[in-house]
Amino acid sequence: MHDPSSNPYLTGRLSALFAKTAIPIIFVMSMNGFLTVADAIFLGAYVGAEALAAVTLMFPFFMLIVACSTLVSNGMSSLLARHLGGHRLQEARQTYAAAHWLALIIAICLILAYALLGETVILRAADGDSGLASLASQYIGILVFSSPLLFVLSINSDALRN
Repeated sequence: MHDPSSNPYLTGRLSALFAKTAIPIIFVMSMNGFLTVADAIFLGAYVGAEALAAVTLMFPFFMLIVACSTLVSNGMSSLLARHLGGHRLQEARQTYAAAHWLALIIAICLILAYALLGETVILRAADGDSGLASLASQYIGILVFSSPLLFVLSINSDALRN
């Protein structure tokens, strides 16, 4: 067993701990933002304004998919960390497995919702512009149908961090 008094997360100054954990997160989030801007520039310049409009139109739906994935993986991560920290390996394994099932169920629900309502919602969001709706549907369709992979990768990424 490790001595808790040697753990800087338990014994260090709070301000130093915040800085030590927040600075890398701020850096990574900033880089993600810059990459999004760069993607938009290249998409608009090389694919066209219509493609950029379609991606922009579907951005809220994309964020909904990412938010659902993050919700499952972060919840699992919190529980997993507590179980691992408490040396409760069986509960950790159960949490890890249950998170995968929950992720797949949510992803399947997203796919079903898209299959049933997607075209109507997208056409409405595009204000009846069928060309824009078609491009938007192609883009978000790829994301929705690959969402099970996103969910599973998010869970495993958070599990590895633990």
